[in-house]
Amino acid sequence: MTTYAAPGGKPATIKFDLSKVPGNTQVVRAHFCFWVFAGGQSDRTYRTWGFNRWTQEKEFAGFKVFRGPTPDEAKVLDVKFPFQQPGAWRFEFDVTGAVKDWLKDPAANDGLSMNFALQTLPTDKAPKKAWMKPYLQITYAGENKDRPPDGHRLGLHESPDLLRPQVDVRREDPDHDPR
Repeated sequence: MTTYAAPGGKPATIKFDLSKVPGNTQVVRAHFCFWVFAGGQSDRTYRTWGFNRWTQEKEFAGFKVFRGPTPDEAKVLDVKFPFQQPGAWRFEFDVTGAVKDWLKDPAANDGLSMNFALQTLPTDKAPKKAWMKPYLQITYAGENKDRPPDGHRLGLHESPDLLRPQVDVRREDPDHDPR
């Protein structure tokens, strides 16, 4: 179970349940990820998450994720800054060190704290917001006993455009100058 708290929209804490990840897992990297839908430039979400926040708030030092339940500058894991483009933004914070330690000692998992509140809660049931929920993405090294045999690809989609052979126009028409 993932737990999340953001009292009054203030800085938040999140804790991921890692009980199903084997303790001997060799973590290569771990990222705390979520999406923010920005809306229009006048939208409150854009003002909170967008580029103007960085340029107009002199004290703003980025979106920060900290190790532990309380924001502490000495325990900053990663910092990200707003994007210029309006739209949907994916934030990805490197929390590899914390996840490795939590897998070695599950009792030490005191979660992550942030200097922001998430736009979409982990418990939000709205189907249209499912893609924006926060998640922990762990990449690990080791044997995958469920991997299909070589030559078999299950569940992968390959775009026909990517498989189309590229043609060098100059070879087919020597008089053609692509400039």
